[in-house]
Amino acid sequence: MAPKGHAKRRKQPNGKGHVSGLSSNKSGKRSRQQGDVNPRLSRKQRNELHEYGELNPLGMNGDDEDDDTALQRRRFVDDQDEDGFIDDEAASGAVEPDEDDEYEKPSTYNQLMASLARTSKYQDYYNRQMLEEKGIDEVGQLEDATEDEASDEVDDDDDFEQTDLPEDVEEGSDNASEGEAEIPDEDSDDNVDDPQEPSDDETANDPFEAQFGADRNVSLELDIGNNKKNSYEVQQFENAHLKRVTVATLPEHHHMAAMVQKLAPINESAILSRYKAKLQARWKDINQSLMQSSEAQFTELQAVLAQSMGTYIDHLFCNRDYKIAPEIINTYVLHVLNHVLKTRDRILKNNQKISKAHLEGKEIGDIRDQGFTRPRVMILLPFKNTAKTIIDALIKLSGAEQCENRKRFESEFSLPPGEDNLAEDKPEDFNATFRGNIDDHFRIGVKFTRKSIKLYSNFYDSDVLIGSPLGFRTIIGSRGDQNQDFDFLSSIEVMIVDQTTDMLMQNWDHVQHIFDHMNLIPKDPHGCDFSRVKMWYLDGNAKYLRQNIIFTDFLTPEINALVGKYAQNVGGSLRMAQPYDGSIEDVTVEVPQRFQRIEIKSLASADDERFRFFLQKTLPDLRRSAVSQKHTLIFVPSYFDYIRLRNYFSEEGYSFGGLNEYAESRDISTLRSNYFTGRVDILLYTERFHFFRRYKIRGTYHVVFYALPENPRFYPEVVNFLGLRKDASASEDMTTSCLALFTRFDALKLERIVGSQRVYCTDYCASFEVEGSVCLVHALKCAAETGKLNVNAQRKLIGGTDAQEARRAVVRNCHQAALQIL
Repeated sequence: MAPKGHAKRRKQPNGKGHVSGLSSNKSGKRSRQQGDVNPRLSRKQRNELHEYGELNPLGMNGDDEDDDTALQRRRFVDDQDEDGFIDDEAASGAVEPDEDDEYEKPSTYNQLMASLARTSKYQDYYNRQMLEEKGIDEVGQLEDATEDEASDEVDDDDDFEQTDLPEDVEEGSDNASEGEAEIPDEDSDDNVDDPQEPSDDETANDPFEAQFGADRNVSLELDIGNNKKNSYEVQQFENAHLKRVTVATLPEHHHMAAMVQKLAPINESAILSRYKAKLQARWKDINQSLMQSSEAQFTELQAVLAQSMGTYIDHLFCNRDYKIAPEIINTYVLHVLNHVLKTRDRILKNNQKISKAHLEGKEIGDIRDQGFTRPRVMILLPFKNTAKTIIDALIKLSGAEQCENRKRFESEFSLPPGEDNLAEDKPEDFNATFRGNIDDHFRIGVKFTRKSIKLYSNFYDSDVLIGSPLGFRTIIGSRGDQNQDFDFLSSIEVMIVDQTTDMLMQNWDHVQHIFDHMNLIPKDPHGCDFSRVKMWYLDGNAKYLRQNIIFTDFLTPEINALVGKYAQNVGGSLRMAQPYDGSIEDVTVEVPQRFQRIEIKSLASADDERFRFFLQKTLPDLRRSAVSQKHTLIFVPSYFDYIRLRNYFSEEGYSFGGLNEYAESRDISTLRSNYFTGRVDILLYTERFHFFRRYKIRGTYHVVFYALPENPRFYPEVVNFLGLRKDASASEDMTTSCLALFTRFDALKLERIVGSQRVYCTDYCASFEVEGSVCLVHALKCAAETGKLNVNAQRKLIGGTDAQEARRAVVRNCHQAALQIL
């Protein structure tokens, strides 16, 4: 007879007698649909089945049982055979329905392994751990199978999102557990050996092995000591393509200097032999558009650069131009990809050695072929348009069958058709710089595998990092920031900075901040296998082996200081410069151009003394007459000097306006109109505004360069503002003037403007004049050397104010006419 309470519940319709409002039959049905364990299992077995999905999970056996017995007892249970399994066990008496069995709490390790087994995100790691515990060495095969299954779709959880910085940093730290070890997992060991690869003797002579090989640490301490003593030997020579070349090497590396000096004649086959065979086969395809001959594989400049880059010494290339930019980009893309592939292949070969020694039970000794993190190459660029060109070249040269996140990359780094920022009235260099997407806040990781490329990969899983100074600065952070992260820079071996002069128009402090955090000891291990980390990383000496390659249109004190402080490659350095004819030759208006030197005591007081000279000497001359005061454009390169002049003019009540890089378009149009009509007398004009806008300012009668521009192209463009007055009379043309102020610390700027042959005029006199792109002092010096003008005549020409016609006669080489006038 059924218990009294139970019979009573059965009499209640719709489960009204159940405390939850549901009948017992309905509740049991729902439990069976959810896959609850059979009630005939003991409490211990039900907990195990619920927690681990199996009875008697691995590691729950007693200590006295061996592994074979444990594996035999372990049985997996699924929904289909659960009932049959329970019936068989109950019939054999193996399972007692008693629920008072002693419960044994699983260990923390088993709870973790069970949790990983139930989570699909960590399923691969769990399977590898299970195989390792069984003694099966199939980790690489398991990874290959996992990646092949997932190759058709992109895992967005692993992408390094560029918009949310704190989450990026945390994800980079969490997902970097495999770091360097991911490289061998994604590449088949069967494809490591390439029959076209160089032999062991050729590999021993490879500069890659000489710079980053296993034996490099033997002589590194001596090289570092000589580096700190500045024991470099400097050699200079001329090259048809690199112009003036200066090579600095340590005494132990004379072969580097000899190798660089032999840049010509060029042997293309010898150059290509230094690169991976797969790159040799594809190089001609991506470089064919730049070749004039179908048989050649390098342009003359590319051949020289490829040969010098392959030595892994530092490069400072000061001859960059928008016309040769495609040649330069293709060359260092080849160099970057070759470095990544050689690094990966070396790790794969060492993995084979370790695996083989493990199977044979042999000791292989220390193998050190990795860094703290995976990224090896970093490319710093000012705008997205150049980054897109580089990544497209990387994809094409690598020959990858699949490129993940390609659509996202195209949408973020390209512009819609018809929005290419091109203007016919702008200079060619402006259109080359600002073509396409010119966003200056970006960063992207590129990961190379055997068959594919992944864009937007996590920084700690990437091989190449590409970004802008602002993009990297926002993730690196500043001292004291909670989410500061710069560990991904700890193992950079090749650092490339392109379009460096454009970065001067951005925030140069960001570039210095990035270099400050290069090759530091990381704060977190990020899953690093320290037994395979190269010794110079552990010793903090990685910066002495990093190759720094900097491309710039011209050399500035900021770039020179950057190279001097951070480019410490013990292999040596290569600096390339060129003589300048002078951008003053591009001036089309006939106007006397006077250069006035300011005598200063030190660099620290240069700004104050320049401002004082301007107020005491230059400004009074402009205010001498109402004609000379109106329509005056003052070119100010520094924004800080612009603020200083703006505040002074405001306090003194001058009629002026200012065009700077932060001005709104509406205010710009209004101010240009007021300046043209004469309602504004003085216009302050910054160099960065001219860099980003390249406007032609009409209504200019007088130009004053408060300081010389960094970019030599800007000088003739601003001076030519004086020729935009089409309706000006002859008397108005005579009122035009141009004055440029400079100091002895502006020698590099002055050389680019007046030319290398005329720059010594700054030592000859404090003020000199240029007419028709010919320097008066230079003409006088030539006349004195030939004996056509005596010293007294020269002094009168230089110091006199009423010898205008005589000076012009000297410029025209009419020395006899000049003597008659005097």
